[in-house]
Amino acid sequence: IAKHMGLAAKKTERMALTECDAGHRETAMELYYQATLEFADAQHVVFETGDEKKMLHGGVIRCYDKVRELAPYKIEHVDIPWNGTVVSGNLHLAPGEGARPLVFYVPGCDQTKEAWPHPYYNQALQRGMHAFSFDGPGQGESNLRGIRLTADNYEEAAAAAIDYLMKRKEVDAQKIGVYALSFGSYWGMRIAAKNRNIAAAAAPWASFVDKYYLMTEESPRYKQLFAYLTQSATEAELDALQRSVKGQPENGVSDEGLGLRERLVVQWAAQMTRQIKVQDPLFEQLKQHFDTTEIVEITTTIASYNMVARILLTTGVAPETQHP
Repeated sequence: IAKHMGLAAKKTERMALTECDAGHRETAMELYYQATLEFADAQHVVFETGDEKKMLHGGVIRCYDKVRELAPYKIEHVDIPWNGTVVSGNLHLAPGEGARPLVFYVPGCDQTKEAWPHPYYNQALQRGMHAFSFDGPGQGESNLRGIRLTADNYEEAAAAAIDYLMKRKEVDAQKIGVYALSFGSYWGMRIAAKNRNIAAAAAPWASFVDKYYLMTEESPRYKQLFAYLTQSATEAELDALQRSVKGQPENGVSDEGLGLRERLVVQWAAQMTRQIKVQDPLFEQLKQHFDTTEIVEITTTIASYNMVARILLTTGVAPETQHP
């Protein structure tokens, strides 16, 4: 797949160069953007940061540099210091004076920051807003830098990016919203829950609940992908959360595959779901690691899905494939 997608991307890039040399800037930009996405698809299926991965992702960066050069508005490639390294994003600046709202885009697990927005069809810009597309841990440039995705570092890296964006004079720091797609919805919800500077969040193609189907019944490439993104040495590390949920998490979670905060949230969800009343000692532990807003948002999310589950059970609606 990588070979043939890479060849297609190179062909599109050559077409873009021909159009650019002929002075056809609009057509050239369209083709360079298409080549960017094709290179991104090609590098996606390479689950090792070797020469092939670097070559194909280099095509993403090279073609998108031409997109930025030919785009009808300013697009900045931004490197932001974080945790001893840097994370990157593309800042799409809406023309005009004064501070504008900003849409913070979180790609899915199989995307890079270049996937959105298309410079000719930028929904944020059409509405007078800036857009920032992010390569968080486990995505795009972060993979090439060896930044491992962990249970909670995506939102930490995003917080550094948001802090940077809030200091930009072009950005209205009171009007930053998160737009997250597919598996990015999981990270997007965590970003919005942790960062009080987020004014709104939208997460279509939602994927922020049970990962059983993704990891067990979908294509095995998802497990391969997440093993690469998290730099997991064994499949057991990816199964940590599932093992916890299948046990008796209301009595405590000891799986070392999860961080302390994640173990407390799993126990909190289990007690809410199975016992309704949460024990006071657990509440005290939770307060040591989450502020009041975060606890309310965690509790509301769990309660919402408990409500949905009760409606489905009462009406007899069941998934097509049952699993233990």
